[in-house]
Amino acid sequence: VVPRMREVGIRRGEILMAPDARQMSSYLRRGRVDWVSETTGAAMLLEQRGSAHPLLMTERGGLRDFHTVFFVRRDSPIQSLSQLRGHTLALQNASSTSGYLLPVLELLRNGIACDVLLSADDTPARGSAGYLMVGSKLNVAAFVHKHLIDVGALSNVDWDDERHMPPVFKRDFRIVHRTAPVPRAV
Repeated sequence: VVPRMREVGIRRGEILMAPDARQMSSYLRRGRVDWVSETTGAAMLLEQRGSAHPLLMTERGGLRDFHTVFFVRRDSPIQSLSQLRGHTLALQNASSTSGYLLPVLELLRNGIACDVLLSADDTPARGSAGYLMVGSKLNVAAFVHKHLIDVGALSNVDWDDERHMPPVFKRDFRIVHRTAPVPRAV
């Protein structure tokens, strides 16, 4: 980074890693970090905590933007996002932009209340969609494939990545909704 920034007066640099957005926010507030490149969701958290302000969009993995896909098994009666009330949704974890923030925001924007589930056996409150945090992208696909959860949500990048969406699962799925694209990183 330093050679690229030399023309704007940067002569030296150090890399400081943080295990999560909370720690990075602390580093920023205390002046230990001057700038950070982060996913859109983490950048929103840093901005919300008052420790950072997005300045530029950047690529991550060679991609400028991405979106979330909602998918179901081919034999599911669900055809659209509006039919998710009363159904269950597998999400990755609360720090994921495409595997949590975008899907939940999309549901709320479409007037669908969200209810946290404690297990795959739990049921959502009447009139809302229930979501379960399953931890990994592969688990999102597996929970839907094994009929444990009705709907999964992943980024379009993960949908096309066999490490996260095995072909043996993917052939049994269909996409019922896509969110608008958002910057991959800022």
